[in-house]
Amino acid sequence: VQTGGKYLVSEKSMMRHIQKHTLHSVSTLEDIGQMPIEDMVELSEKLQKNRANIATVQGASAGFGGVFTLALDIPVILGIALKTLQEIAMIHGYDPNKKGERNFIVKCLQFASSDVVGKEAILNELAQHYEKPNAAENMVSQLQGWQEVFFTYRDNFGMKKLFQMIPVAGMIFGAFINKSMIEDIAEAGMMLYRKRRVLERMNEQDNR
Repeated sequence: VQTGGKYLVSEKSMMRHIQKHTLHSVSTLEDIGQMPIEDMVELSEKLQKNRANIATVQGASAGFGGVFTLALDIPVILGIALKTLQEIAMIHGYDPNKKGERNFIVKCLQFASSDVVGKEAILNELAQHYEKPNAAENMVSQLQGWQEVFFTYRDNFGMKKLFQMIPVAGMIFGAFINKSMIEDIAEAGMMLYRKRRVLERMNEQDNR
């Protein structure tokens, strides 16, 4: 997450994708950040559907081999999750290669896997830091580390993937589990990034 995760997404290819699916001329992330919120929502929803389909195929493929392919499925699906959040960040005009931005992506992962109390705590933390200009840098000192995310998802996988260990029958469970996971993570990213972009625009209006 802190280093290697930045290589999951290609900025150039994502820029071309955004340009292709919008009527606005965009050549930088700053240009994307000026797009209407509605366009960001539409692009994010299309991305969510596409990545969920990929995760479905991946889960079914891994489930076919049962326990023998399960070990390969976990890093692949986490990679899809990280890439999906990085792409959602770019759709909203943020650079996922920045360390502060990668911390925000970790928070999205934490939010998607947390209970109600955990979600409220994360929202309060993000509100405290991201409603203020240039607060992303402060997030670095507040983040306990991506290890928390790793352990959380490891425990969740242990429960969710139990039935996927059954060869052939695991295809159904694997496809459903992976699809649901990516949909939930993408939904969390879409909500948090949209809220952040809206708040930043409100702050810009107040400062004029």
